[in-house]
Amino acid sequence: MNTWHLLLASESSLSAWEYAQRFPQVFFAALLFGFVCPLVGSYLLLRRMTMLALALPQLCMAGIACGIFCAPWIAPWFLDDHGHTHGAHDREALPAEAEELQSELEQLAGVVGSAAGPSAIENAPHDAPLGMGHEVFHADPRYELAWALLSSGLGLLVLQLLGRRGVLSADARIAALFAAASALTLLFVAESGLGREHVEHIVRGDLVEIARADFPLFLVLFGGAALFLSIYRRPLMLIGWDRESARVLGLRVRLWELGFSVAVGVVIGVGVLVAGPIVLFALLVLPTIAARRFAPSFGRQLLLASLCGGTATTLGFAVAIPLDWILGPTIALAALTLLGAGAACGFVLSRSSSG
Repeated sequence: MNTWHLLLASESSLSAWEYAQRFPQVFFAALLFGFVCPLVGSYLLLRRMTMLALALPQLCMAGIACGIFCAPWIAPWFLDDHGHTHGAHDREALPAEAEELQSELEQLAGVVGSAAGPSAIENAPHDAPLGMGHEVFHADPRYELAWALLSSGLGLLVLQLLGRRGVLSADARIAALFAAASALTLLFVAESGLGREHVEHIVRGDLVEIARADFPLFLVLFGGAALFLSIYRRPLMLIGWDRESARVLGLRVRLWELGFSVAVGVVIGVGVLVAGPIVLFALLVLPTIAARRFAPSFGRQLLLASLCGGTATTLGFAVAIPLDWILGPTIALAALTLLGAGAACGFVLSRSSSG
């Protein structure tokens, strides 16, 4: 449980609309996340590299875990004088918004303590936030983002180099990358002793971790990648479909591939940090598969997949907030529901046309 979770617990009657008004950065970040991820998924499906949507997020998780592991040596500012990670217990380091939330937490803790007795505070859960008996791990998102982007870029570079040399098949390379990334993630988290709960929050898909101060950076990175993938869809589609034909037509394939790799790395790197690998994989793949059946062209597929992703995030919000469910997995289930509904509609339409 973190600051945002405790505030939600104190106001469990919040509707999805009221929550979006109180925490607009979470709602708009999730909505943008839902619109942009299917764009990347559509290109990966075109290139027959769908499994990369599973391997790259896991590699970004390994990068984040590596950053936490290396923090005491390469980033001493990441720790305080006692060797603990900077967190919400550091009142002087808190921005004005977090400090206001901290005051609300302390007031809430006092109310809970007076109503339930001293044992309520003493028996607080192990992961309880400040005011409830335990410090909260809070990493600098820019530090973690740098590690996520670095690992994503290195992974794409290694895959391209191995592909040019013809080392293994594409599926075998991606499978090896996923296996290595999974093992490294577990090893770094186990050996670092720092941020285990924080990594668990990322894996679970706690989009409520997004702070208002981080939203502009998220908007610039995700928005820039979305514009690139949308505006230059024709050359990217041609290169993904047939590289040799693209060369014959005079396209600078390597330059376009570099731009595409940067856009994919940014979306997946930021997406892992914001929503976690499971939710990211779901939004990369499920809306794309749902839209492909009904799209007569690749441009229409991009549009329909993006709309499906945005609809899934909206439905996820509408269900998760009133029921107090974890937002990320709920969005993934909403995307799966849309995929099932699309498959059912496609089946009915095919039966009616054949009949």
